Amino acid sequence: MDGSTASPITFANNIFGAGKGSTYETTDKKGADKSTVKIKDLGTSANAHKMISIQRTGKVSVQNSYLELTGAQDANNYYKRASYTLNRVTNGLTLLDNSTLYTQRAFNMVGGFESFKTNSDNTTEKQTVEISGNTVTRNVDNRIYTLEGINLIFAKEEGELSDRSNEDIWGDVNGMAFFGMYRPSRQTGRKEYDIYAPNYSGGAVKAFFANGTYIEGRHKANHDIATDGFYTNVADYSDESNIIVTPQVIDVTDYGTYYDWIIGEDVVNYNTSLIASTYSTWSMAELLLDYKYQQGATYTVNRVSSNALDTDINLINPLEVPTYSANSNNTFGLTMETDKSGWLKGGVTNIYTDGNGSFDGDSAYGTDNSNTPGTIIFKLFNSINVTENRDLGNVNIVLTGKTRTGEDASQGNTFKIVIAVNLQSVHEEDKEQYTPRFTDSTNTQLNYTTDSSVDITYVLYKQGLTESIYTSGDYRVLSSTVQLPAGTRITMRDYGQGDNVNKVYYYQVASNASYDSTEIVDGTTRYLYKLSNFIDMGGSLDSGSGTVAKYSDDNSSYYHSSGVDGNGYALEKYDISINLMDSGIDANQLAQETYLELRSSSGVLKYDNGDKDLTYNLYNQNAVMTQSISNEGQSYSVFENFATLLEQSVDGANIRDTKYYDKSVGLAIEIVNEVGERVKAPDVQNLKLTNTNDSTQVYTAGDDGVIRVPLSDGLATIKNSYTLSLSQYSVPAGTYIVKSYVFASDDGLHYGNETTVEKEFYITFINRLLGLAGVESTNNSRIISNGLNLDGNNGLDLTVKVGSPTDDTNIRVELYKRNPTYTVTEDESGNRQETYNGTQYTKVDLSQYLEGTWETPESQGLVTPDGCTEYMVMPKETYDTVVDLKTVAFAKAIRDGISTGEYKLVFKAYYDNTLIQTVRKTFIVTQ
Repeated sequence: MDGSTASPITFANNIFGAGKGSTYETTDKKGADKSTVKIKDLGTSANAHKMISIQRTGKVSVQNSYLELTGAQDANNYYKRASYTLNRVTNGLTLLDNSTLYTQRAFNMVGGFESFKTNSDNTTEKQTVEISGNTVTRNVDNRIYTLEGINLIFAKEEGELSDRSNEDIWGDVNGMAFFGMYRPSRQTGRKEYDIYAPNYSGGAVKAFFANGTYIEGRHKANHDIATDGFYTNVADYSDESNIIVTPQVIDVTDYGTYYDWIIGEDVVNYNTSLIASTYSTWSMAELLLDYKYQQGATYTVNRVSSNALDTDINLINPLEVPTYSANSNNTFGLTMETDKSGWLKGGVTNIYTDGNGSFDGDSAYGTDNSNTPGTIIFKLFNSINVTENRDLGNVNIVLTGKTRTGEDASQGNTFKIVIAVNLQSVHEEDKEQYTPRFTDSTNTQLNYTTDSSVDITYVLYKQGLTESIYTSGDYRVLSSTVQLPAGTRITMRDYGQGDNVNKVYYYQVASNASYDSTEIVDGTTRYLYKLSNFIDMGGSLDSGSGTVAKYSDDNSSYYHSSGVDGNGYALEKYDISINLMDSGIDANQLAQETYLELRSSSGVLKYDNGDKDLTYNLYNQNAVMTQSISNEGQSYSVFENFATLLEQSVDGANIRDTKYYDKSVGLAIEIVNEVGERVKAPDVQNLKLTNTNDSTQVYTAGDDGVIRVPLSDGLATIKNSYTLSLSQYSVPAGTYIVKSYVFASDDGLHYGNETTVEKEFYITFINRLLGLAGVESTNNSRIISNGLNLDGNNGLDLTVKVGSPTDDTNIRVELYKRNPTYTVTEDESGNRQETYNGTQYTKVDLSQYLEGTWETPESQGLVTPDGCTEYMVMPKETYDTVVDLKTVAFAKAIRDGISTGEYKLVFKAYYDNTLIQTVRKTFIVTQ
């Protein structure tokens, strides 16, 4: 392919030396492939000639050219979904006469590398390089550039080569060449190099690239890396006001049979992949952070780089990715989050392409004190109508990891981690089935406790409206091998009727025999539950019949016209949560299945799970919460080696106890005398708990005399060391009991009826624990339609529970109304634009929304804080004896004429005028 002729042919896309066949034969009887793809005089330094890939040939020769390759997939490769720019080039790559190769993806089965210069007599010689100070002398200037994190391996085999270091399968490197990184500008499309620029003249930006890269080739006998290797520019960032950049021959990492020539950051690298596919609006990958793992490791998100992601790909907020979109092939959402267990401090980080990579959300993670490293979960969110099989590139996420090897933070390791997240898209053929998957896992089998919630997502997607997939009378059922007991609660969220019409339905199993019918499938009884029994939580009450709106098998609502191709599509998507907390299952139930099915009016099965099976096991066990203290039962003032465990396993498989998924683990310290009397604050002053490994973590007693310590965001193994200290104020001298409570509650600070694990030891000058003002409320009466809740009662019907109230305990309440999720604006041309506002609330006057006689704190001799609109729920009163739990009814009718929407009640527990705790409960008014 010669670009120097007067009327050159235009060369583009893919070049196949053997045609577009999956196999080919050589013409050499000895087995050597003599075929060559020659590229000459294509492109310029300012405008490289761009193609996709070169494949299936003996050699690729690039002469006096500037060539950029973007990469393509080949289903015949070992890694079928990976993209390569050079694929199956058995005799290797040769750069000649000032050629530059830009490669956006890796190589596969490229048998070697040569960097040569053509002499006047058409003979060739190796490129040579001599470096003296900042001066580089060379006989020719051949260069290879790649994106950060894209590693170039010259080898004669494919697959997992790191396990084959004892084999001679790597390709030779002959001659010297410059090796650097570049990135295409997401704004201009121009190439940006920083210190690797072809005509570098000074200047550097620290962290311009988030990741490094390497070339891998054969370690030859008597290998001289200054003759056969690579050179680059290296920056010294120790003084950021005077960054020094020098050219250097790249030193190698020797693996015996092969070398690595590494440039960029010296970091720990992890790789993972996510695939956006037709039958799921998100995919998930788990990554174990096991490098240098020590108990209590911490990780901080430093940076996100989209330099290695295709420039037409946009990562946006996952909440803004529509179910169906005209931009389905280039607009996605990406998050990084912690697993449900194994972390003291977890969270979710959103990843964006803005600014060549950015993030928001949580930025600091901390593992617990178990022996198992923490797992990071990546989720890729996509619209369902993905139509391309494509490698989208990599997002590089930079973390700083810290581990402690001694008793204090001064002893330990600090290291940088770069996680290269490869994004791909796959188009799958339409299937007339309800494809199931666990809502929060890619596993096809999970284990749960018998009082957990099993969450499953079902999707049916069919492109085109010319052929009807429904007939009149079709209806939907849940088909379950579990005979759902009385008390089972099922919540269903229906996404298939459109992004703006998402509906929520609710069904409670009234008796063990509440199924609609049964059938035998493969010798197993299945129990069928019609969706038409599910109550529409946003529906209205028929005042004439007294019935509530329910799910309707209206098949037409799942047909959608499309502006993308003018053809349209059918879509059903459901998130179904089966809550077994009150079901009373008391025996293991293994290998259970629950599928969504479409049946004809006569009950004949039409669509089910098809070729996708999903099973779950129910174990009659619960997460076990334990606590130990080294000085239990002794008379010490030091509280140390505290540990708690919220995890259970069977045969090495985690059992999910979803009761704790939204809970936080906390520690409460109380002090009582020998007869159980509790000393009120401020009888003891300076009562505090200090983390002996981090003196900045100090927890002091509140006005109620209680020390509260948040321990973890979820299930975790915790090992902490504390010093408990106090000063005697007015407490009589004597022996007192220090009690520590471990519990899991909504906020990890307060508890009411939650299970606690109690340990104690003895100490002097300790007062009794003032009662916790924990607040709870029931959850089944917070959907209001036409003034009635789902239980049929008038308005709100809540119960407020107060733990161990004292004479100074009082409970107050405020009301907030949720603001619109989207704001619609219109410009001068009449174009409408929606702006996402997130979840925000505005404070309103509760007395204008709920019926009843309301008293302010001032009526009780108390003070309302500035900016608050509080009303009394429970006034102060005198208690002659200790009350462990006080119950206050909060049954209030909704005033006529208030606007529909979501409201939030904020219950506040006060000790006199000091706020101790808040608990939030929402309710929805639909009519």
